[in-house]
Amino acid sequence: MIYLSKALRELAPDTAWSIVEGDLDNIVWHSDDISQPSKADIEAKAVELEAQEAAAKQAAIDAKQSAIDKLMALGLTEEEALALGVN
Repeated sequence: MIYLSKALRELAPDTAWSIVEGDLDNIVWHSDDISQPSKADIEAKAVELEAQEAAAKQAAIDAKQSAIDKLMALGLTEEEALALGVN
């Protein structure tokens, strides 16, 4: 549901809406003067946002490991690298 809400905020910014029981078939638009995104567009955007978040989390994990590896290449132990706050 969180990604559906984020998708709606991106696709229809500055609009008011509510989703009844988390069901995209039950979106109540509180503003008729906007172009309402389709269910398929909302679902596609939600998948895209979820993938972006997963990629960002993985990039942070990879960057941390890269920093540890570089410090270890300079002669520090993993414990010393972690003691520097690379965690």
